Amino acid sequence: MGRSSLGIVVAERVLIVWKSTEHGEVRQDSGMLWLDSLIKATNGNSARDKEASVVEHLLEAKSEIKTLRKVAQKMILNQEEMEEVILKRCWLARYWKLCVPHGNVVGNASPGVI
Repeated sequence: MGRSSLGIVVAERVLIVWKSTEHGEVRQDSGMLWLDSLIKATNGNSARDKEASVVEHLLEAKSEIKTLRKVAQKMILNQEEMEEVILKRCWLARYWKLCVPHGNVVGNASPGVI
């Protein structure tokens, strides 16, 4: 499993644990048990460092999700933009048909024409 996919899994698990908190106290559910086992499995750093690292991964994942949503929203055209695209395509098709009989198309044009 790659580091990025592991980070996503960790972020999802932490989100589950975070959503299960009530009045600042975490219930011992499967998400919390998984987090505890993750902390115990790692050696070298303290549990608080690992917890801070996991929370940091969660915040990074949330930030990345927000960024991806913004990018996706920018890629979706609204009604006015769709109408503009359709009008431009119609204009281009009409003038292309007018240019073809006169030989003013890109493939047949002489270097000085276009």
